[in-house]
Amino acid sequence: MEAMGKDAENIIEKGTHEVSEIRLMQESIFLQMGNCPRKLYSLPLSTS
Repeated sequence: MEAMGKDAENIIEKGTHEVSEIRLMQESIFLQMGNCPRKLYSLPLSTS
């Protein structure tokens, strides 16, 4: 774990930013459709 720590942190940092942007986009789309994002996260996304 220790040895991988730094690399993992950098990857997570980059990934987290992208993921949060995608999440925000998905949430706004879901909210526009009148759905609760929290419910949809637990379901498999059939459409992208």
